[in-house]
Amino acid sequence: MNSIKYLLFFLLGTSFSFAQNCPDNINNSPGNSPNTIQADVYDGNGDLVETITCESTGNSNQIDCDLVSYGYPSDYFILIEISNGPNSSTCVYGTDGELLPNNPLPVNLVEFKGVIDENNHILTWRTASETNNDYFTVQVSSELNMWRTIATVNGAGSDSHQNSYTIKNDRIFPGIAYYKLIQTDYDGVQSELSILSIETSGTDIRKVGNEIYVKSTKNIESINCFSTTGACVGNFIVDAKEFKGLVSNLDATSFLYVYIEFTDGSFLREKVI
Repeated sequence: MNSIKYLLFFLLGTSFSFAQNCPDNINNSPGNSPNTIQADVYDGNGDLVETITCESTGNSNQIDCDLVSYGYPSDYFILIEISNGPNSSTCVYGTDGELLPNNPLPVNLVEFKGVIDENNHILTWRTASETNNDYFTVQVSSELNMWRTIATVNGAGSDSHQNSYTIKNDRIFPGIAYYKLIQTDYDGVQSELSILSIETSGTDIRKVGNEIYVKSTKNIESINCFSTTGACVGNFIVDAKEFKGLVSNLDATSFLYVYIEFTDGSFLREKVI
């Protein structure tokens, strides 16, 4: 883990103190723990691997979150937010379940979430602390393979207080959009912090030259295209949620009237420029 910047928490007395409510060992932790608890698993480079659910064991709801039983290497660690009444602590444990004295992450991410606001995706995230944090990068993908950067946001450098960030993506389409949050140190070392998904319903229709593109969250039965004179310039049987086709005898600068029938019996009429 020598590639990770170690951060010693000095947040005692705040709601996010590192050791205030952290059991010395997450395995068979005190009985006031919840029945289940979410834990983020990180590799030796500080990259998020996955989120696991640690189950309670025994009659006293003791939490068992032993990474060894999951087969992770010894340099992996988990980050857990543990609540005890009104207090909440961010706790980090090694694969043996022992509490780490220092947080191995340059950024302690509290949450990363997204909502739909009219025709936009609003993404927000909060950090409990940051060390040597130059900036954040937000990327988007429709299939978790090809990622496109949509924003870079300056980080807080080194700060032991909570910080909140918000961006808006107004280039959204029907279907599922995946968002990835990446953090970059001043020395260029990057860490993938989290991934979330937002599903947007609806139908998107676009015309590029003489081609028409349609994408919907509902299954499309047929598409009919008409010119400004009322002539039918395209008639397509689809039976899919996405379609691309050539519209005949249409000037590339003209607009279309597009009629879509869905397999559930509903219809959509739209003017496309």
